[in-house]
Amino acid sequence: GLLDMFKLQSGTMVVRPEAADAARLVRESVDLLQPLAASQGTDLFVSPEGLELPATVDPALLDRVVSNVVSNAVKFTPQGRVVVLVDGDDQCVHVTVRDTGVGVAPEDVARIFEPFEQASTGFARTHEGTGLGLAIVRRVLDLVGGHVSIESEVGVGTTVRVAFPRAWSAADVSPEDGPAVSRPALEGAHVLSVGLDERAEDALDRWISRHGTVCAVSALGRGLREARKTVYDVVLMAGSDGPAERRQTRAVRAVAGY
Repeated sequence: GLLDMFKLQSGTMVVRPEAADAARLVRESVDLLQPLAASQGTDLFVSPEGLELPATVDPALLDRVVSNVVSNAVKFTPQGRVVVLVDGDDQCVHVTVRDTGVGVAPEDVARIFEPFEQASTGFARTHEGTGLGLAIVRRVLDLVGGHVSIESEVGVGTTVRVAFPRAWSAADVSPEDGPAVSRPALEGAHVLSVGLDERAEDALDRWISRHGTVCAVSALGRGLREARKTVYDVVLMAGSDGPAERRQTRAVRAVAGY
């Protein structure tokens, strides 16, 4: 997990796509987790069983995604049920993992995709682990142009939805080119810009408007209010080394979800 996270953060993770049945790969990853589920009385199954989804994916990276999401669901669902639903369309493969486990509190959902973060910490910690699983999932999906979302209710269960393209592109690392840079995944992104001048705002709007939306504000205080009101995918702030800008950056980072 540490090695994967280092490669993903440094841009040196290599994608090696090959023709495969994505649904079969998902089933194989889940099958390897059956002993873990059985050891704690958790029912684990995939539906539908016979689906075929021809795709061009990296089997090892796909296994990282499925194994981390499903093992996490099993770990937090003792004596319960975990269902893995596989589906697809012309462009994407969808994997939905639903469990009847302990669930995640709303204030913890935003941070569990960050490295070394867990819903329970310190002496109140109820489950062991590095806190890297879902962080790796998110970064692998960013790398290949996919996405992940989570819905949860304490005491009821959690649903994690994963989607990734049926055709992954290779991200090869060569000594001449330096580290591979992941392809930006901006589809549907919500971007907040704070304090940018008119020229920069116009350029940003041209770049992002084809993929998502931009909310531009000039005042630092209003930028903080916007960040509190809506969790944006990206916040861009005018570059400055002034104390007000540093305080504003710290204030935005302190808001849940950033």
